[in-house]
This record gives sequence, structure tokens and C-alpha cells, in this order.
Amino acid sequence: MQECQEIKQNTTKALIPKNSITLSNFCMRMALNNENTLLLLDTLFAISVYAFKNGFIQKVQLLTFNSQTSATLAFLNKKSYFISCSKCSLILWSTTLLGSYKYIKKIAEDLDSTVCIALHPIDENLLFSSSKDNKIKILSISITKQPCQQTIFVPIGRIIQLIINQEGSRLIALAESKKILVLQRNGQLWDIKHQVDVEQELHKICFINNLKFIFSSKQMVLFSHSAQTLQAYDLNEEAISCSSSESLCINECMTFYKPDTFPFFFDQNKQVLLVVGFCNINVIKFQNQDSGKLIIDNVIKYREHLQFSSIIVAFLSKDGNYLMISDLKSLKIDIFELEDVY
Repeated sequence: MQECQEIKQNTTKALIPKNSITLSNFCMRMALNNENTLLLLDTLFAISVYAFKNGFIQKVQLLTFNSQTSATLAFLNKKSYFISCSKCSLILWSTTLLGSYKYIKKIAEDLDSTVCIALHPIDENLLFSSSKDNKIKILSISITKQPCQQTIFVPIGRIIQLIINQEGSRLIALAESKKILVLQRNGQLWDIKHQVDVEQELHKICFINNLKFIFSSKQMVLFSHSAQTLQAYDLNEEAISCSSSESLCINECMTFYKPDTFPFFFDQNKQVLLVVGFCNINVIKFQNQDSGKLIIDNVIKYREHLQFSSIIVAFLSKDGNYLMISDLKSLKIDIFELEDVY
């Protein structure tokens, strides 16, 4: 049984509280665009749109959608569009036409309970979606009729997260069945390249570079029932291999939340990984990039453990500069700025 690494909080700066709002409904999903100027909140069968500036927000629109489930939201990186993904449809919206209350088009309908999506980092016309029927669909946003370009049956059960590397050559699917599947682009098609079986329940995954990724899994330890271990892996043409024989254990884990909440964020410039927990942000780095060993470099507290009974979900902006906490009991959202804290 593995012991978790202990570390003293050595940061001299705290997160900067920027704003706090109370909603009429709880918020389970949110998304902030690349410029940190537009914030989307999934507020129970509607998308609340807010103008965002330096952590302060102002509501500008309410977009309703016909669905019995909440929506997953994703901004395109280069174009002025965002995608909402609900139970049975994928919808494309324009950020410049919000005043019209209308979406651009439905990319796909009659999907079998879409679970998660991923956008190609270079060719934003490509969209990947997974569903409860154990299939990954590759869709073309620009094609109205028959947008599905390829359907891949994945023999690993229900997929809970899809991620793609920076050059857009490899797609990783994380499954509830303790399996990781790696797909690789081969011309216009995608092929299953590798499969990894792990011993513990999987939580989330993050690319570090085009050939290295980190995933977290549930870890049972003597003094906590809610811990997670982080393990780095290397990708090559022949196989997937562990970057280090040692895994890192963090005594804070979210076993019942979707991977798009309590996210990972890897800062390419500073080469650190931010792992958001119930009360802290753990700053992780490689002790040695060649050995692949991970260590906790710092712990940044954003709330007290006395508040642990609250039901919250947490989100990070794409640049890692803003932390947003949604409290599902009080219907409150707190926004913090991460300024020179790691």
C-alpha cells in the first residue's frame, strides 16, 4: 500500500479572490474562451453567457436548449464559435451572434448519449465524440449532411474522457473499465494503436507533450479514502512505457466527478502540472525529466477543510490564470486569479 507524499505549504502568496456570484440554478459545467473574455455556464437546461474581464463578469445572454441533461461546453481555439454537447446532439454556436438567441447548426443529432468531446488542435473542422454505445465518432463541423467521417468501436467500455496531443496525431480515450486506448492518425483515418490496462479506477488524463502523458487513478491509503496517484507514460510506435517506476500519491481525490471538472493544467513554459482538488491546487513537476519521476513542488490552498462538506466542482481557464469554483449547494460561483503563485 502506497504512502502519500507529504509537503508543507511553502507559497507566500495566496490566490486572489476576484468575484463571487449567486445563480438561480446550479452550474455543473463552464468554459472560458482563449482570450478570457467570454464565460459560459451550464445552468440546468440553459447556457448563461457572461462577459469576462480580469475575473469580473457581467451577464449578456441566456441560451436555452431542449435536453434532459446538462451540456458539455467547448470553445474553438481559432474561430469565434463554441460547441454545446448535450444528451443527443452537438450544436455549433457563434460568439458574434449571441443576440439572435439562435445557434448556427446542429452538427449531429440522435447520438446515443454523448459523454465527452475533443477538438482537433490544428484542424478545428474535426470533432471527436464518445458515447455510451462504446463508439468514437469523428465528425466534420463544416459538413451539414452526413458529418460523421469515421466511427470506431472501442472494446474498452464507456469512455469518460477524450484528449488529443498538440500536433493532433494521437487521441487518447480514458475508460471506466480501467483501460486507456491510444488512437493514431493514419492518413485520413484513425486506427487503434495501443491499449493499457491499469489496476485502479481511472480519473483523468493529460498530455505533457506529443509523446508523454500523465493519468491519475484512485489510490487507497491508510489515512485517507480519497487519494489519487499520478503516473507518467511515454508513447512510441511500438509500445507505451512507464516514464518512472514510482508513482506520485496526492491525498485528495474526486472519485465521483467527471474528468472535465477538477481538471489538470500543464504549463508548457514553466513545465509544471496543476492538479485541482477539493481544497488545494497541487503544483506538480518532474524531479528529473529523463527519469519521469513526479514530485509535489507546492500546495496552494483555496478553501478550508471545514468546508469539505460542500458539493463543489472546479474549473481552470485554458491558460491556467483563473480558477472557478461552483458550489452546488449554495449555487455560488467564486472566481480566483492565479498570479505568480507557482
